[in-house]
Amino acid sequence: MLKFRKKILILLHIIKRIQMMVKVFVLFIIGLAASLALPNLSLVFDRIKFSNEQKSAYRSINLLSYKALSQNKDFVLFNDTKESLNNQELGLYNSAMLSKVSVELPTGWSLSVEKPIFYKSSGFCSGGRILLSVGKYSYPLKLNPPYCQIQK
Repeated sequence: MLKFRKKILILLHIIKRIQMMVKVFVLFIIGLAASLALPNLSLVFDRIKFSNEQKSAYRSINLLSYKALSQNKDFVLFNDTKESLNNQELGLYNSAMLSKVSVELPTGWSLSVEKPIFYKSSGFCSGGRILLSVGKYSYPLKLNPPYCQIQK
């Protein structure tokens, strides 16, 4: 009986060592996976930040028609908001009836307009082309009348 008990104790000791080796192996695999994933983690966060900023810029542009409708005002969107409306090609629009509109963009983003884009108080707009830029990247966008929404 004593020999049997001794064999069981030896067997339990071997099992404990095997379990410890399995745990060390699992920790090694987890460490290896983490070392492969961590260098790319900052890129993932940068992409998420960029995507959120782009969605915010698109949302601001898409809300201009609603802004004109809700405020019951005619707006014009053009490049330099400091420049006077009288210096712009207004066509059929009366500069006394128009207000300049600015687009709230994330920090570092800029917007340039090919030709002035007019937003009527009814929510309709004349359409046009804009260039949304951030850093060295530029995104040409076309705003189609009557609602001038950016399609993703």
